[in-house]
Amino acid sequence: MAVSYAFDCDMPIKTIAGRAIKKLMLDGTIELVDVRMFIEFKAHHLKGAKHIPLDELEERIDELKMESPVYVICQSGIRSQKAIHKLQALFPEKEFINVAGGMNHIDAYANTY
Repeated sequence: MAVSYAFDCDMPIKTIAGRAIKKLMLDGTIELVDVRMFIEFKAHHLKGAKHIPLDELEERIDELKMESPVYVICQSGIRSQKAIHKLQALFPEKEFINVAGGMNHIDAYANTY
């Protein structure tokens, strides 16, 4: 699995490609949090993703399983980066991974899985 790093405000963010996250989701053991709005999530989401909108993240933090890395997805990858910045500030010792390109990237490659 290729993991890259993006830097914003001096905080490294691990990322994973949409193609790779979809493959990881097949066994149902990873924690994937979708931070999009309800209407976006309802319209289309990855099976097994936990829906916690970005603006509710801090209030619902106890819903996250922190034993292993937490993968975060949104529509394009921007809100998930914001979510990870919040999560890293609260839990600097935990691992959070952004799904690069979000659902847009996954949808673009939907026929290749």
